[in-house]
Amino acid sequence: MSILFGCLAAIAWAIHDLCIWRLGRNHAILNCVLAILLSGLVLVLPAAIVFGGFHDVGRNSILLSVGAGLFYAVAVCALFIAFSIGPIRLAAPIVGAFPVGSVALAAATGTAISVGEYMAIAVILGGITVMAMLGDSQQSDKPNSHVILISALSAIGFFLAFSLGQAAMKNGSELVLIASMRTTAAVAVGVAALVTGRRPMPERGVLLLLCGMGLLDATALGLVLSGGLTDRPEFTVVIASSFGLLTIILARLFFREPMNIPQWICVCGVFTGIGYLSA
Repeated sequence: MSILFGCLAAIAWAIHDLCIWRLGRNHAILNCVLAILLSGLVLVLPAAIVFGGFHDVGRNSILLSVGAGLFYAVAVCALFIAFSIGPIRLAAPIVGAFPVGSVALAAATGTAISVGEYMAIAVILGGITVMAMLGDSQQSDKPNSHVILISALSAIGFFLAFSLGQAAMKNGSELVLIASMRTTAAVAVGVAALVTGRRPMPERGVLLLLCGMGLLDATALGLVLSGGLTDRPEFTVVIASSFGLLTIILARLFFREPMNIPQWICVCGVFTGIGYLSA
């Protein structure tokens, strides 16, 4: 199940990020992120109230979900900024490297990881990195220290958010904790929007698109956190990180940008690694 959760999350986030490319440069980032978080919360919160089981959630799980929500807010905002100010070939590989922390954490906590599994994970992460670089090879922008720092901040935020979120899932209701995490993230971004003088909500013309992105984001987040209940939660995070590669493939399909042979080799390599982990 950890493999399936990771694949579905990657697809949802790939479509989500394809929309970011369209929105990031033309709309206020905090407004967009807040709308995405709120629209996802509208979908999750009623289900959590009806089916959640609030009495089964311990204090430690709530605290972990709140911490995960804060880091998630930072990660998503940094992702928007990195994609909007820097070349994708520089930002995407750094952001996509967040599973390295998850695998390291799994190894540090005593989970047995074989040499073959390490090699499969390396192929997945390497393919994502090379694919992102090749996918943006026509841009001539020079590497920017701001892009590197913001992308690294996003990667760290995702790693911490997913680690804390998966830990929370082990001792509480999934729906309640996802709602708690998303509420925390929305409040944090909303406060930041008000403090910086931004209008809390985006323009009407893009609101429907942002709501759809919120649905995709909430679905992907729920899948990754639910992966914490499986035997190999680190695999869910690693495979979900392929969303950057899938985003580039979708851009080729929808924007009719050609895929060259090295890029297809990367695609085959990544999915070979996923297949090995699944087997």
